[in-house]
Amino acid sequence: MYLGMPAINIPVYTVKCGSLTAPISLSYNYNGLNPLQDAGWVGLGWNMNAGGAISRIIEGKVDSSENTGYNYGDYSLTDSLFHGPALDSFLQRAYNLNLYHTGQSYDMAPDIFDAEFNGYSGKFFRVKGKSYLLSYDKQLKIDYIAKIPFGDPVYGYNITTDDGTQYFFSATETTNSYLYAGNDSMPQVYTSAWMLSQMISADNKDTINFNYSPYTWQQAQASYQSSYTMTMGSQASMG
Repeated sequence: MYLGMPAINIPVYTVKCGSLTAPISLSYNYNGLNPLQDAGWVGLGWNMNAGGAISRIIEGKVDSSENTGYNYGDYSLTDSLFHGPALDSFLQRAYNLNLYHTGQSYDMAPDIFDAEFNGYSGKFFRVKGKSYLLSYDKQLKIDYIAKIPFGDPVYGYNITTDDGTQYFFSATETTNSYLYAGNDSMPQVYTSAWMLSQMISADNKDTINFNYSPYTWQQAQASYQSSYTMTMGSQASMG
């Protein structure tokens, strides 16, 4: 179905290393100016496509941000809703904004993680340390890792595609958000994205590394509206 949006994609360069390729391109997608919308460094409506990232879509609370027993997966939703003696108390703790940043408000849904990289895409969520793809036709194997091979200890993700190529995501983007702006601001700091940092071929002969420079971006604040500050950490040593 054609929606009237032009599909504009301009190839810029393709990084090649043996059997691995990483194309770089510019794409344009503009739906009109939104309030407080900032232009990126390649222009308003333009995006630089290079490497890839896993972006977090928050559902309810940030995963694992609540105290033990209140995070999604820590409790039985069925028991809490139908068999628990304090149903009113459960619902109040789930939806009471006064408890939002106390660590004692139930997280009612897992966050969604959107992976977009090198022509692949897929969404997944995590429960009790395991990753579950939202689409079963995706030939992706997702592992949460605590160390990149041949590098310093870092936390991130390793995605293996059906051809055996491994994609490591370790450079992180941190977001500092405020529920309100002003004197009653309530900050929340969390990892909002994991950037593609390394590709390794199936035979372990070819490697492409991606390095990132630190940056900070802050959205203009307006009273009683959410504001965000995003910080990109420097790339971990890949050996």
